[in-house]
Amino acid sequence: QAVEYFNSELSKTDFTKPEAAAKQMNDWVSAHTNGKIKDLIQSVTPDTKLVLINAIHFKGRWLIPFNPKNTKDGPFYLDKTKSVQVPMMQMTDKFYINSIQETEDDGFKVLELLMLLDATKEDERLFSMHIFLPNKRTGLATLEKKLFHSDSSGLKGLFKAKHSSFADEFGKITNDAQEAEVVVTLPRFKIESSWEMSNLCKQLGMSVAFTDKADFSLMTQDKMHLTIGQIVQKAFIEVNEE
Repeated sequence: QAVEYFNSELSKTDFTKPEAAAKQMNDWVSAHTNGKIKDLIQSVTPDTKLVLINAIHFKGRWLIPFNPKNTKDGPFYLDKTKSVQVPMMQMTDKFYINSIQETEDDGFKVLELLMLLDATKEDERLFSMHIFLPNKRTGLATLEKKLFHSDSSGLKGLFKAKHSSFADEFGKITNDAQEAEVVVTLPRFKIESSWEMSNLCKQLGMSVAFTDKADFSLMTQDKMHLTIGQIVQKAFIEVNEE
């Protein structure tokens, strides 16, 4: 049923051997992410009963790829004055872009870059990567506040909205974008992030699954009482000319 309804797999794991258990799970994650994610599980204990793992590996290609011959080292600014030299991809083409300017200090631009999921031509799907760029070199903190705060200082305040969600406001930004010729300069980069999501799941109403009131009896033959020990998510993103 786990495979049929949730596209998931169940595996027996001996948590009395923590190192071997962690290796077993990490080997599974590595195999399902083409080797991009190798150390999702750092440690487990002999008391661990159940671990739910979600590993994401997205491999796509640009609808309009960057020409590697145009990639040159350029400054990537860490703050107002400090920068590091990194490979900068460059292209000029028509893209959808929107410029948001509430005040002189907190304006930003949003650029949409289209990509295709790396699959067969019969199963190609279109995705978008949205690049948010503050107008000021030191404007990233203000931009993050605009994006993720739910009060009047965030997007709701920007659009004078009272009961809309982040998705609604994000949709307004992207839907108002206009096609224009844009000079795009984007660094090659890799991002690997991990989250321990147990507390988040509890906040979303899944708290019983972590307590003795949890009922996973249909998952075992001997009716052993199970609870969820931890929920971990890890993502790897690599952006290059392709």
